[in-house]
This record gives sequence, C-alpha cells and structure tokens, in this order.
Amino acid sequence: HLFCEKPLANSLSEAAEMAKAAQNAGIIHAMHFPLNYEPALNKFSQLLSEGYIGELRRIRLEMHFPQWPRKWQQNGWVASRKQGGFTLEVGVHWIQAIQKIFGQITHVQSQLQYPADPEKSETSIIGQMMLENGIPVTIDGISHVAGEERIAFTAYGTEGTLSIVNWGKLFAGKVGGLIEELPLDDVPPRLSVLANIAKAIHGEPAEIYDFKVGFNAQVVSEALRNSVSDHLVDITEEYKLV
Repeated sequence: HLFCEKPLANSLSEAAEMAKAAQNAGIIHAMHFPLNYEPALNKFSQLLSEGYIGELRRIRLEMHFPQWPRKWQQNGWVASRKQGGFTLEVGVHWIQAIQKIFGQITHVQSQLQYPADPEKSETSIIGQMMLENGIPVTIDGISHVAGEERIAFTAYGTEGTLSIVNWGKLFAGKVGGLIEELPLDDVPPRLSVLANIAKAIHGEPAEIYDFKVGFNAQVVSEALRNSVSDHLVDITEEYKLV
C-alpha cells in the first residue's frame, strides 16, 4: 500500500503512470491532503450545503508569504522552480479542496513572476480559473512581502460569504453585514488521514483521497505554473489518464 505526499509526481506523465499502476495493482493508495479532515473545511462545506451563501458567485484563493521558503522549510527542493514554489506546495491543497467541494476546474490562465536566479521558484502569481459550471476562481499569490503569512480561501454567494483563514479559522457573514469568526466546537471530530488509511487496509469504509484525486489536482497546479496564454485555456483533456 502507498501513502504519498503532494504533488503526486514531478510531471503529469509520471503522476498518470503512478495512478494507473496503483489502480491496476489493487492496493490502497492515498494522498496526504490533511485539510479534508480539519474542522474549518468541514464546517465550511456544511454551511455551503445548507445554503448559507445562497448561489455561488466567485471563489478566491489568497496566499501571501513574508518569505519563501518559510523559515521552517529551508531546503533546496521547496525553493526550486522545478519541484517547489508556493503554487505547488500550498496551492495544491486548496485546488484539491475546490474540486472536492465545487467540481472540476476546467479552464486556467495565470501570470507568474520569477527572481533573476533561473533555479528559484515563483515570487508572484495572479491567476484565474473556471469551474465546469462557469463559476470564476481567482488566485492571488505573492512572496517576500511585509506583514504576516496569510492564506485565505473564500466563497462569495448571493446571500453571504464564507472564508477559511490561515488553514483553521472560519469566518462568515451575510450580505450587508459583518464577517465574523465562527466557533468550531460543534464540528464532530474526524479520524486522521492515517487512521482512515488503516481502516481502508483492513477493508473497512474509509475517507481517503487516492492518486487519481492527486493527479487531478496536479493537472490544475501544473497548468497554473506553466501558463503561456493571455486567456483562459481549456484543460479538460489533461484529466484523462492516458
């Protein structure tokens, strides 16, 4: 059985090969997407399903870093253009969450800025994406800025707004009102990713996110990192595990 970090591989072709091999082998194969088991995302999903924000209008992902790599991530690969960067390292968590909650991202366009060193990862990304139902998704990422690190994932609707800030805090507000932090005490505890993998290995029902999920998230992150167009590009063909 296999438990892998994200991204699944260094290229989409490698990721597709891994996904197909794991599927054909009939083994338990899971990705490390721990956000799925956190109270903030689960409360976010619950409120969405209950119609808290009304009809979805837009999704926004904001990623601001005083430095990259962070102080606790000082290693070569996280800093490298090929294997690292915050779009891939951090953004892929939220891309996976978007596709789990809202459906597949079908179109992508982005603009990136890089330092003079050709080996170093991006310092900025401004991107736009589109869900299969036409809802726009914007991404605003930048490093080497003043202030504290801020990650904000926000859904705007016709009746309200929901936002997860810095991974674990949930904020909400109705149109015309204030946005306030919501308590998460009422969210039932969930088993960790490793506990779910153990259940799956023993043939019990489990919540795991397999290599196909990882592949589909990597399709989007690679499209963002390698955009060469000034308009939205259809990436739906890339989801097919050839």
